[in-house]
Amino acid sequence: MNIIGPEFPIEQGLIIPDYNYVYDMELPKDVILEPHDEEIQSFSGMSIDELKTALPRNKFKPDSASVLIDFSIRHNFISPENEPDFSDITIRLHRKLPFRT
Repeated sequence: MNIIGPEFPIEQGLIIPDYNYVYDMELPKDVILEPHDEEIQSFSGMSIDELKTALPRNKFKPDSASVLIDFSIRHNFISPENEPDFSDITIRLHRKLPFRT
């Protein structure tokens, strides 16, 4: 679920009930990803440390950030041992919406 922010002033604060189906896919190192639509600006490889720095700085769209956080949890880069808000994060990633979607 995304909440529309200041970049869309007429719709600000509205809820966009999204479902993101996430799959991990390992690619060969020689594959170069290129965007082919308006939704993706660019692709870049990042280390976990770079990701941890970029996420709090809002360097990703909200739906992209939630996928990266989900990946980090599933691969144990974010865990209850190293993230004090772990329970809140996992609840927010997998919440049930109070209306039909």
